[in-house]
Order: sequence, then structure tokens, then C-alpha cells
Amino acid sequence: MNLKESIKNQVHNKVVNEVDWEDTFSDVKKTCIPQDVLLQDLNTALVRALKPSPKRGKMSMDKPVVHRLDIQKAQDEDGEINIQSFIDNITDFPTKLITQNGKMETTSKGEMWVVNTGIPALKGIVYDEKGKEFYSINTCPGAGACALVCYARKGRYIMFDHTSMGLTRRLNLMLNHPETFEQIIYLELKRICVQKNRKGVKVMMRWNDAGDFFSKGYWNIAERVTARLLREKHDFLSYAYTKMGDYIGDISSNILTNFSREANKREMGKVDMDKTKASTIVGKDLFRDLFVLTNRGKIDKGDDGKPMFKDESGRDELKKRLADKYNVSLSSVVYQEELPDEEQEKNSFNAIVLPSGDSDESAQRLDVMLIFLLIH
Repeated sequence: MNLKESIKNQVHNKVVNEVDWEDTFSDVKKTCIPQDVLLQDLNTALVRALKPSPKRGKMSMDKPVVHRLDIQKAQDEDGEINIQSFIDNITDFPTKLITQNGKMETTSKGEMWVVNTGIPALKGIVYDEKGKEFYSINTCPGAGACALVCYARKGRYIMFDHTSMGLTRRLNLMLNHPETFEQIIYLELKRICVQKNRKGVKVMMRWNDAGDFFSKGYWNIAERVTARLLREKHDFLSYAYTKMGDYIGDISSNILTNFSREANKREMGKVDMDKTKASTIVGKDLFRDLFVLTNRGKIDKGDDGKPMFKDESGRDELKKRLADKYNVSLSSVVYQEELPDEEQEKNSFNAIVLPSGDSDESAQRLDVMLIFLLIH
């Protein structure tokens, strides 16, 4: 029996603790979902998923994502949803808390190894194991305009049942068993650090490639895990994009944060944007005409997986457009491959992240002030 299985058995053999809504997670924005309403939502989601793509319509941002296959797994022979089967599925232990998506693979080069974790974006479904209630959890309470183009509500995050359910199980484990969640994520990261550091490779952890620090309790877990690894002298960095203003500019924090300029007004009001390392989403209208397009009107990619400019002048033109629109000096605007190997003075650059095939390097560096995230 491995360590994770041992921890899992210990949790299941103990008296189950209810979600600590009064203390650790008192700030969580949640809505109780009556069982009959949940069943109706699941059936509606299944009907929608079984329609041809053009007829499905847009997915509601107010509902947690549940994959079609996970709904069908809970159906009995008569097609009725067995609610206990659904509970067993979402509260089962996640296979792992640490993964490495395509962007992290692209960023992992030479002396860096980048991994990530995440939870459901915008909304997640949680079952309070002792309270016996379902809740819809607002996992991105700082979201503003970014909710309309959220990457983590599209593509592979919802395309595959094992991916979407993995995010949901992490959220359920964290809320029902926060100490266990913290111990497992620490052990997974420590194993990676030991394995990579001995080869001279620094480990970097991106928190929340989906979702956000929806609770102070979650932020504290990330802080404690990071501090513990640093105390043990591992070559390790924690970083995150966030829309939560409370976690920006804390000089005592061990987590390098990048604030999203698409956060809502409440969170924007907590941050001094003139002094804050940040990211912003750049709409296609600013750059689409500079790239080669496929017959389907998509931006075409070269052999390196990155978008192809129509000509070399397009690279300089994009820099000029960004400098003008965001009122920054043209000389400070760089592509990520133009960043020097060694970090320079803080806030020296404003970096362009291309729509595909690019790394996450600029989010990991203090010499990058503003990150231009060109929309997919």
C-alpha cells in the first residue's frame, strides 16, 4: 500500500468531519443545492451534452461543469440518476493533485521543471460529507470580464471526464479534509523537488491553472506548503495568477502573484495597479490581422507550435499596438524569447504571451511587470 492509499484509508476510517463553514472556510461564497434541483440540473446538462455541438448553446456560467460521462456513470438501468453513485464519484480521492499541462511542459526547459494544480473554474460542486448537503461553490469570486472568455471552462478542461472530475475531486477533498489535502499536495511536491533538485533542476508550481484562491483557507494551505518546502531548502518557487486583491503585494508571502486586470471592480479597488505585477487579456481585434490564417479562419501555427506572422514587420507592429493601447514604453515590450537569461531590475519588461505554443515564463519573473495574454 502506497502512502496516498494509507492516508485515504485513514480518512475514511475516521469520523468524517463536516466542512468547516464557520472557521476555515467561513469566507467561501456558496449556494446550497437541494437534491431535486441537482437531479434536474444533471438531467438538463445531459440532454444538452447529447445534442450536436451547434445546437447546444452556451454553457451557463452559473452552473458547475459536470461531464456527460460522469452523469451517465451514475445512471441505473432505467436511466435514472442514482444520487449516491454521483456522491461516491465526486468525493472519491483524486488520482493526483499535481499535474503538468501543455503550457507547463512548454515552460519546463533546461534547469526548470514547472507543474500545476487546479480546481473547477468559476463554479464547482461539493458534497458536505457530514452535513449531507450539496453546494455550488464560487471558485473565482474575483472574476470580472475574464469569466466571459475563461479558458478553463473550455477545451480539455471539460472535454475529458477524467480531467473535469479530477478538478471536482480536488475541491471536495480540500473542503471536506483540508489537512489531508495539504499533506498530500506537500508530499507530491516534495517528491518532485527531491527528484529534480538532485539533477540541478528548479521546481516551479503554478497554483490554479483553473479556479482561484476562493478562500483564505485555501491561500493559507498554499502558503504553508510553500514555506515548508523552502524551509527544507528545496529549490522551489510557487506562483499564481489571481483575481483576489487581498493576496497582492504581501511582502511576507512566499507566492509570486500576477494580478488579473480582468478582475471585478471590488478586487481591482484593493490593488495599486501602478505598482502591481499583473496580466491582461488582449482581444483578437488588436492582433488577428497580423497572423497567417487557416481556411477556417483560425490563426495558423508554424513548426514550433507558435502562431505565424504574415511577415517580419508584424512582430514589430504588434509591439507598437500594445505599447500604444496600454501606455507603456515601446522598448519595454518584448516577446518571451527576448527576455534575458538572467533576471533584470524589477518591472523592467512588459511581455507578450502568444495565443498558443508559448511558455509561462513571464509569470515567474519579477522583472516582468505586465503580461499581455493574447486570447486563444
